[in-house]
Formats: sequence, C-alpha cells, structure tokens
Amino acid sequence: MDKPSERPAEYTPELIRSYNELRGTIDGNNHQIFDLVNKIDGVKDKKVLDLGCGDGTYAFKLKELGAKFVVGIDITEEQIKIAVSKITKEDKDKISFVVADGKRLPFGDKIFDTVFSNFVIHYFSDFSLVFKEIERVLLPGGSFVGTFNICTVEEDAQNLVNTQMPVRLGGESSPVIVYNLIKTREEFESAISEAGLEIVEEMAIDHPNAIIDSAYQHKDKVKKHAMLFHLRKK
Repeated sequence: MDKPSERPAEYTPELIRSYNELRGTIDGNNHQIFDLVNKIDGVKDKKVLDLGCGDGTYAFKLKELGAKFVVGIDITEEQIKIAVSKITKEDKDKISFVVADGKRLPFGDKIFDTVFSNFVIHYFSDFSLVFKEIERVLLPGGSFVGTFNICTVEEDAQNLVNTQMPVRLGGESSPVIVYNLIKTREEFESAISEAGLEIVEEMAIDHPNAIIDSAYQHKDKVKKHAMLFHLRKK
C-alpha cells in the first residue's frame, strides 16, 4: 500500500511538463473559484498567497485582478523556476515566487488578506498543519478560497483513508496521472475547526477532467468529490 507523501515521486520534470501542456484543457472550473473570489470582494489592493502555485498561472491571474501583491509558493522547484521565468519588469513589484512547504510557510504572522489554493490541499498527509499555517499568515477576518478533493470511502475499506489513489487528468485516454491522498470530510472539518477557521460557503463542483484512474484496484470503494470552499479566519 502506498504511504502518504507530501510530494509524490511521480512528479518528475517530465510529468510537470505534460501537466503544464495539458492544463488548458483541464482547467474548466476556473470560473467558479474566481467567481467566489469576486463574491468576497475580490483581491483588488489585497495581499494574496497562492498556495501550491505550480507554474504561476493563477498567481498572474490574481495580479491581473488587481491584487496589491501576490506570492506564489510551491514545493516543486521545477514549477517555481517556470513561474519565475514568466515575471516581467512590470511584474516584479507585484508578484514573486518561492519554493516552500505549505506546512511551514516562510512568512510572518498576519501578512495576507487572502490565501488562494486550487486543488492542492489533498496532497498533504496532515490537513491540520496546513490550515494552522493558513490561519497564522492570514490577517484577522482574512479568507481562504480554494478547491480540493474530499472522498467518501465504503465502510469495509476505511484502511484506504490517507493512502494514495491515482487520478487521471484530462480524461480516460490521457497519459497524465497524479496521486491524490484519500481525505475524508470528517478530517477536513476537524482540521479547520482546530486551526481557528470557519466555513463560510462551500459547493460541490463538476470536475470531469480529473477522474480516479480505472486501473485503481479500489476504485469501487472510493468516490472523489471536488469541492470549493470559502473559509474565514475567526
């Protein structure tokens, strides 16, 4: 059985390139997360952290929406190199990228108005550490807006919780497979409460371009639910 990992070994430079090339066809839910960003008064003139920024695509979008400053972090050095390469002279005072672990954010307390994260949280083996860090760096009343996967698991397969499952991006014929941890709603709710965050709004979203791989031997025991959340610091 696979053990939980903060950065699955499958995230090779080759996979990163394939994912970045494919992302234009798998990001069909972007409007929903940005609609929610706008619903909470947007990011204009705000300091924003993009947690798990990848190649910087969303960080640049947040800058274009008027953020005062955007910091993108990712644990994958290859992705940060790509993101940094996109920074222009006009961007340098508005955006930066740092290799960092979401469990140990390299920032002081109460720095950001908003933490943004798109399908990243489910890679962490311990939700509570991540949400405690999110709460720590948020200003009072600050918001987390993010998407991640929550799973329901059959009663006779609870041993699968917190193990890895293969998720195929781009549909059944796509060669791009990443590994998500199987995380339950109970674990999520406990982690946000312990961190001092509260759920303001949530919604299930359709995510047909990220499906459990049909070759996964336990696919009939697990259901993946893509969720969008607005959390607020108490």
